[in-house]
Amino acid sequence: MTDGTRDELTAVAEVLNRALTHHQAGDRYDAEVGHVRLVAYSPITLALDDALDTVRRLIDAAPSA
Repeated sequence: MTDGTRDELTAVAEVLNRALTHHQAGDRYDAEVGHVRLVAYSPITLALDDALDTVRRLIDAAPSA
């Protein structure tokens, strides 16, 4: 993987992380307002988490150019 590609994937991971953090906070708030003990994460939150994991694995597994 070239340094440029690694930098771009790192930028994507940062955006995914911010979005995931935002959605997790919203899900926790919804649970708190609803007086629910267990947070049920929304499908978008779960998808963001999966996407972030995938991008991180790509970055970690790819050899440097």
